[in-house]
Amino acid sequence: MVRNPAKRRDSVVCAIMLGGALSLLAPLSVAQRPLPPVPAIVWPDSVEPDPARWTQEDVTPEQKFKTARAEAVAAHQDAQNACKIMPNEDQRLCLGQARVVFDSDMQAIRQRFGDFR
Repeated sequence: MVRNPAKRRDSVVCAIMLGGALSLLAPLSVAQRPLPPVPAIVWPDSVEPDPARWTQEDVTPEQKFKTARAEAVAAHQDAQNACKIMPNEDQRLCLGQARVVFDSDMQAIRQRFGDFR
């Protein structure tokens, strides 16, 4: 421990100057470093590739209708599941709203692609 105030002041000034010099040099050394390579993302269940049908584009209006309908049905099922965790007094209203949204989605799908039942 330094008891002389002049020596203490000198050591503090020296430490501040050293810290300032290091802070000026640090960004240069960090900026000059090359970026690390991007890591490959490996999903736990990605041992088998996706089925070919997942990458095949829908071409005909019937295929597009079936895909859009499947998406609407899945969205409706998700909405119903969300409604089921609500209190009983809100479930009926929620399920009714989910049904209205599903019906309007299906109406839009039929108008866009035709009705393939």
